[in-house]
Amino acid sequence: MSRVKIRLLPYVVFCAGAAGMSLQLVGSRLLAPHFGNSIFVWTSLIGVMLGFMALGNFLGGRLADRITSSNLLFWILTLLSASISLAAVVGTWALGFFAEIESLRVGMVLSSVMLFAVPCTLFGMVLPASIRLRMHAVVDSGTNVGTLSAVSMMGNIAGTFATGFWLIAFVGSRSLLAWIALLVLFLAVVMGLSFPRLRSKMRPSTSNTEGSSDADCQQLAEPPSPPLYKLIVLGIAMTLVAAAFVWHPQPAATQDLRLFDSLYGQYFVGERAIAGFDEEPRTIRFISNSSKAMESAIYADTLEPFYFEYYAFYDLAAALSTEPRTALMIGGGAFVYPRFFFQQYPQARMDVVEIDPALLDEAKENFGFEPHEGLNIYLEDGRMFLNRAAQRAISAQDGTGDNNDKDSSDNGLYNLVILDAFNSANNIPFQLATLESMQRCADVMTEDGVLVMNMIASVKGEGSQLLASQYLTLREVFPQVEVFTVNNRTIEEGLPRNIAIIATKDDVFDLQRKLEQLNPQLASQRVNLDISEAMVLTDDFAPVDQMLISVNR
Repeated sequence: MSRVKIRLLPYVVFCAGAAGMSLQLVGSRLLAPHFGNSIFVWTSLIGVMLGFMALGNFLGGRLADRITSSNLLFWILTLLSASISLAAVVGTWALGFFAEIESLRVGMVLSSVMLFAVPCTLFGMVLPASIRLRMHAVVDSGTNVGTLSAVSMMGNIAGTFATGFWLIAFVGSRSLLAWIALLVLFLAVVMGLSFPRLRSKMRPSTSNTEGSSDADCQQLAEPPSPPLYKLIVLGIAMTLVAAAFVWHPQPAATQDLRLFDSLYGQYFVGERAIAGFDEEPRTIRFISNSSKAMESAIYADTLEPFYFEYYAFYDLAAALSTEPRTALMIGGGAFVYPRFFFQQYPQARMDVVEIDPALLDEAKENFGFEPHEGLNIYLEDGRMFLNRAAQRAISAQDGTGDNNDKDSSDNGLYNLVILDAFNSANNIPFQLATLESMQRCADVMTEDGVLVMNMIASVKGEGSQLLASQYLTLREVFPQVEVFTVNNRTIEEGLPRNIAIIATKDDVFDLQRKLEQLNPQLASQRVNLDISEAMVLTDDFAPVDQMLISVNR
């Protein structure tokens, strides 16, 4: 192998390491629309990828002892580029079949194997093959192994930060897969090309022959042309990379939807005809982070907000609040419910916390959202906001706070808190479901404050432990807690549905009776829960994802 290629090996290893970690992060985005964004997705991805990379290490070491030329890396990298391109082309379409498997865990693992078994095996082969090419003698083996391993790890780090912080949001998941495949194909070309070598001319005779010189001369030897079979293979790989950039088949359920990526998730935007009671069908525009449910919606023709059934319980909780109304909403989506809130209470104030800035931009561009003078928007994690707001409220009560702090309504005190945050269709961020987060909510509420929470869970049977545990957790903080089904449909065991929970800090009035007075129909949807197997969720132990398995299936 030429000295040029030996010197390029650390760069090849670095780029391959970066591409490998980038592939893992992109993989989570590909699985999320079908399986959510729970710890099970990451468990499946990491387990499958590490397993097949270990297999690649083993096979790469065996092959490197038999093929001690750069041709081995050429073939590994070319096949790797082709396999990543295929994952980008057919991956999202094929994932729909695995999502139908009854066991969610099995579906996740098989999906990860389908997408990443071949690419991860080939990624695992790169490092041992590169080490073998750099190894000249036993005396320098430790240096070569340590150096290239460190370079590969630095590539992993660079790929992780670049992908997580910038690339996915700026490029998009499937397009990023195509760019990764193109980078790997470029590395294959580098390893497959023949570089010119230095060769010496023969020293001319001592007699002064015309046109000769007494000095030694060197010139570059012409590199041989690449064999035809290499050019054919590279052409096929390049065709697959081009297909990865332009062809993204989708499952039938999402073919009419627009997809976009942000720093925090992948979203679907589409339109659908909805028929109400005794009404002509109207088209709504919706946004969701899953193909299974809608997160926010408006009427497409007028841009008026579309009223989800569970909004009625938000309104019911707001009616319990005293004047002046100051509300906190965790989870803004496309900021549809705040529009309803200000229609009823134009003089009220509301702080909305939404972690994803891309949703605010989408709300302004396509969902008719316009700022309201009583609305403050905070683009950050809901739990982080609660932690800071609770500390500010406690300091204000102790007399140590800053009276000029206007970071939220009424120095951090709200008489209405709405929790409506989801990682995906059904996944509640565990850090917003725990005892500590409920206590933070209570800390930022007035003495007669009301909390209302939207969640998806089973009322009875399999999967009901999540709802019962959430209820028990709230009861540790709030003296009165009531649970309601969002509609009057028959409660079936193990069937997930929208659930509304209303809790209050006030223990003077009877919450159940007050709700019956305000809205007898909604109050009649109250349910009693079996809490025999429930547990209090804490930051230290909150197996929310495990409890959601049956809900997400």
